[in-house]
Amino acid sequence: MDDMKEGKIYTNPEQNITLRISEDGFSAYLTIKDTDGMIDEKEITKLLHTTGIKYGVEEAVEYNSQHGIQKESNVPFLVALGKNPEAQSEVSYLFNTENCFNHDEQYNIYELEKFEKVHKHQPLANLKLTDISQPGMDIFGNETPSGVSAQLNVDNYIGDNVYYSEEDNQILALKSGYPYVDYQNKIYIKADFFINEDIIDKTLKIFGDVTIDGVVTNSKVEVEGNLKVKGNISNCIDTGIYVNGDVNIEYSENSKIVSSGKIVINKSARFCSMHADKEIIGEENSSIAGGLIQSGKNIDVYTIGSPFSLLTEVEIASAPYLKEQIKKAQSELSSARNNPEENEEIIIELTSKLKELEERYEEVFNEHLSDELGDYQIKVNNKIYPGTHLRILKHSKIINEELDSATFSVINNKLDINEVDKFE
Repeated sequence: MDDMKEGKIYTNPEQNITLRISEDGFSAYLTIKDTDGMIDEKEITKLLHTTGIKYGVEEAVEYNSQHGIQKESNVPFLVALGKNPEAQSEVSYLFNTENCFNHDEQYNIYELEKFEKVHKHQPLANLKLTDISQPGMDIFGNETPSGVSAQLNVDNYIGDNVYYSEEDNQILALKSGYPYVDYQNKIYIKADFFINEDIIDKTLKIFGDVTIDGVVTNSKVEVEGNLKVKGNISNCIDTGIYVNGDVNIEYSENSKIVSSGKIVINKSARFCSMHADKEIIGEENSSIAGGLIQSGKNIDVYTIGSPFSLLTEVEIASAPYLKEQIKKAQSELSSARNNPEENEEIIIELTSKLKELEERYEEVFNEHLSDELGDYQIKVNNKIYPGTHLRILKHSKIINEELDSATFSVINNKLDINEVDKFE
């Protein structure tokens, strides 16, 4: 390879065409200056020949076509593209390919539990080169020696909702869901579900993002992903809605909703126990009355409480999602211990899980102790009624009179209305 032609810039005599060749000799970009005169294609061809480019013009045309790239004035445009060595590869799956969701079949949502499932960012497969079957070629027509710069053709394995880690030579899950391999040997994850029915007196567990176009009543729902419920959620206080992701609801009453992300309330929540590691947001004209809402970050809602002075607790606390997961694991462990011989494996698993959750909670709690408390806010955009109890970590306040558009934070080591708001 002629090193003088690598990493060089060439121009034609009129200085209106510039050709830049990459340092490794595997690509060349042409820039045509925006001038009044026409650029003769022969000038471009002559410049390419002058630099010694012999390979990759057709490959560049194909690449530009596949990616929708069009030639523009004053913008570098790919005109030659080398070829990396082609390599044979081997894939080893890290999930049970014999027990997978079949995307060509229709399933009842309660059947999903029996299929292989994965969490977000979980490794799905290892890839490795096994042989260099064909050498590469740079744009000067020089072959790349066998074994040099060989690359896996990852696109042969990548389907929807997965991604490739070059560092680990692994394919991983972009979302939680149900993995499968299609007829082209590409790896996919089924991760989006639309449920067009009511969930009443059921136990439902789904991996993926879920939209329920119906009501949820007296049911236990667990979702690894985001959850949106278009109907009313009611009487799930004992069973609970547990979501490792964001939650978006219209109406909810007498229900427990636990989220590792944020909770958005579009209409109303009454007598609910809501716990979100991130924000809790009440959209315009929404209301929250009775019960407890607890966030690990800020709270930004519309109306809190009731003219009838219903006890409504609004708190910013350490890791609410983790805390509720600990309570849930403790309850499950207690039930399993009622029959220790039959539940021996479950007890071991839950004990280990509980220890891990408690260690993570302690870490987050210690981090919160060093936080600047002034960064946390409870914002009420419309009205906050008497009977509302506010708390930001260890600082609390009881509302004894109706207030409009108030923002609360820790000021001078006590929870109070922000000074800015007092003078608005």
